[in-house]
Amino acid sequence: MPGCRSAERDAAGVGAGPAALSARLPGTRNEPGARCRRSCYATGMHRIGDVSIDLGDDHVATVEIHRPPNNFEDGELIGALAAAVTELNGEPGCRAIVLCAEGKHFCAGANFGPGAPPERLGSKRYDDAAMLLGAEVPMVAAVQGAAVGAGLGIACSADFRVASPETRFSAVFAKLGFHHGSGSA
Repeated sequence: MPGCRSAERDAAGVGAGPAALSARLPGTRNEPGARCRRSCYATGMHRIGDVSIDLGDDHVATVEIHRPPNNFEDGELIGALAAAVTELNGEPGCRAIVLCAEGKHFCAGANFGPGAPPERLGSKRYDDAAMLLGAEVPMVAAVQGAAVGAGLGIACSADFRVASPETRFSAVFAKLGFHHGSGSA
């Protein structure tokens, strides 16, 4: 099952997100000083880092992770997801969120391989994870491929999960000697 949005929609253009989120998340693709109002959703989509937000006319927002094929997780991704959910919590036109990912896997966990980015550690990461768990708008995770480790936590942060028979959920924290924080505990 491919990601929930096509590559054509991603290439269609990117709007501006809120200035506060741009300042908070290093490396975001938002325009500096831009403010998000309902009009930014009229363009179809905008991005916060590797996460796109698309609020449809049906009042359902699609929040999609764009790190294919494995959508490895790190502190910046958790921060971008938290910022997207926080933004949509304050959007009166949003009645539900679909959380999905482009690529083969929903989120194959953290990237421990060579060239992995330095990890953002500390309580900020858990604060961002708590924002996902505390979403005011109902959230459904459309999970394809693997949801491993932190990816399982992201999937579990949603109120509901929809998965194919091929989807694999795995908590490997104890095997690796990590604390299983966020939604996986």
